[in-house]
Amino acid sequence: MWKFEKSIREKKEELKKLNAVKDKVFSVISHDLRAPIGSMILLLREISDASMTVDEFNEHLPDLLANMEQTSDLLDNLLAWARSQIRESALVANEISLYRLTDQTIRFLERMADAKNIRLINEVPMGCSAYADEGSIKIVLRNLVMNAIKFTGSGGIVRVKSDVTGPYVKMMVEDNGIGIPLNKQQLLFGESYYTSPGTNKEAGSGLGLLICQDLVQKNGGSLLFTSEPGSGTIFSFSLPHQN
Repeated sequence: MWKFEKSIREKKEELKKLNAVKDKVFSVISHDLRAPIGSMILLLREISDASMTVDEFNEHLPDLLANMEQTSDLLDNLLAWARSQIRESALVANEISLYRLTDQTIRFLERMADAKNIRLINEVPMGCSAYADEGSIKIVLRNLVMNAIKFTGSGGIVRVKSDVTGPYVKMMVEDNGIGIPLNKQQLLFGESYYTSPGTNKEAGSGLGLLICQDLVQKNGGSLLFTSEPGSGTIFSFSLPHQN
């Protein structure tokens, strides 16, 4: 009887978690995805109605491209998070180059950083590697660097560093941005999907850091941060250095 009751409780908890996943998915789709997609539809409708000149279209093109890139990133995050929560995706660990992944991340986010006059610097040594799932670590790095750009003002700097200690390698994403208020720091990894606007009023879904924490843990590491309001933030995550 005790085992049966325990099984029922576990099933209830699992259903509760799945319902939370469902609610968050619909929340993101209805709010964070509908708004940018609606803006794109409006712009494309004006183009198809021939009510926009070529010069006007070229003027809006950078914003349209940025909008589509952000929407694509949000979809990637949403899918990665939902799959991890319902245990549909298995991670495959291999030796991966952290220098190469950092370089790819910086190249991908250069446009976003340039728009805010922020320098992205790769300080990871070329031979630095880890034993982890490449696709998931790519998502982690992209989220952390995007987050640093979001909360760093014009003229700021975002650095990606690494440090090998024993069987682990630690990756650090450091910015000299606005930092995280002390009374908000405990909310970052809670279940309430805490988010706040960036230095240019950039919005967020609150999924990014939760995804990073989940993926890092599933790769055998941990995600930590230190932040000084007004001086910047350092997010660091550890990964196995060897198999």
